[in-house]
Amino acid sequence: MKNRKTTFRLEITSELVLKFMMLAALWWLFFAGNKPVVDAAVMADKLFGEQHSGNSHLKNQEHRP
Repeated sequence: MKNRKTTFRLEITSELVLKFMMLAALWWLFFAGNKPVVDAAVMADKLFGEQHSGNSHLKNQEHRP
């Protein structure tokens, strides 16, 4: 009986370690390298509500219906 408990405990521990390693690998793969540049202008835009669209090159052109 004691051998079964030890085996079960080892199996659960190894599975948890494996899952945490996989989560760390996924985080590193998708999120670790994507660090946006944050400077004073970006923070001011975020704090005071000025929003920039992805089409900023269209900002100075007149809008046509």
